[in-house]
Amino acid sequence: MIKNRNFVITKHQPINNKKPQSKYFYSHQGFFSINQTSFGDTIQSSIISLKKKTFSDFIHFNHTSKRKDFLTRSAMCAYLLLTLPILPAYGLTIESQITEGSLIFGKSQPDEQIYLGQTQIPTAPDGSFYFGLPQDARSPLTLNVITKDTQITQSFPIQERKWQEQHISGLPPHQVQISEANQKRIQNENALLWKQRNVITKDSFPTCFHHPLRQTYRISGAFGNRRIFNQRVPAGHSGTDYAAPKGTPVYAIASGTVALVHQDMFLSGKTVLINHNYGLFSAYSHLSEISVKEGQRVTPQTVIGKVGATGRATGPHLHFTFTWFTTRVDPEQVFQAFSCPTDTEE
Repeated sequence: MIKNRNFVITKHQPINNKKPQSKYFYSHQGFFSINQTSFGDTIQSSIISLKKKTFSDFIHFNHTSKRKDFLTRSAMCAYLLLTLPILPAYGLTIESQITEGSLIFGKSQPDEQIYLGQTQIPTAPDGSFYFGLPQDARSPLTLNVITKDTQITQSFPIQERKWQEQHISGLPPHQVQISEANQKRIQNENALLWKQRNVITKDSFPTCFHHPLRQTYRISGAFGNRRIFNQRVPAGHSGTDYAAPKGTPVYAIASGTVALVHQDMFLSGKTVLINHNYGLFSAYSHLSEISVKEGQRVTPQTVIGKVGATGRATGPHLHFTFTWFTTRVDPEQVFQAFSCPTDTEE
């Protein structure tokens, strides 16, 4: 179940002026040829041929004869069916707000392939799919819809967001002015995460997400904030920080497989990465303890670790990151738009 889709005003008038099922969505449905110019030429030539070969033969008939009229109309319909190309139907519906740093949900026909740039978006058997927009996404959003006989390009505007600045002081100098050796270490650790985040699995399609903390917490750092450490090194915050007492249980947000466990990353300390299929990954950082192993199947009831302050942290909190492959999106938007019906928070 996916909630809170009521963000986006309809951008397409449905065929036959029928009202859409939902008031708020982006959609485009219709009949198209892979080569519209060729299609137009085919239509025109077919009509000319029809006029030359068919109309002259059938237009002169006895108007009093219903039988001749019926036969004439039947013959014309049969001619059209045999001579005109059969065009495949396609449909693309976006049911989320198209905003910077957001996870987007959509649907297509099961036989369609959807591409975002050069990346094919993994689709479920029923055509459902997710994809993520980065913090600095540029408008417009362009998707390519491909079937066996059709290729259509669709563009949608992307809403901009304003990002705040957050000043963080008190970090040890070696964690701000990173040495060459530690920079190499960070690159290697990031490579481990990136490698796992490019793995495509389709075991099950996630429909909602629970919050990783089921006890009291506060947001101490929002996604996208321009973080300035000790008055230097500005950067956009890659996730959301949830401040909570050390030892607070941390849960998996949805069913999936533990893709990576690391006991001591330079930036994120004790870290767990979970693969939720269809390009969706969640990462849990600064943990004081880790309770799962790589390859382990988890559910929203699985405690994967406990809140801590390992790595580059000034106090106990969970740094939570949600990505579509390597594209980071706003966790709060994910929990708001795709919250589970049974998800309760104190």
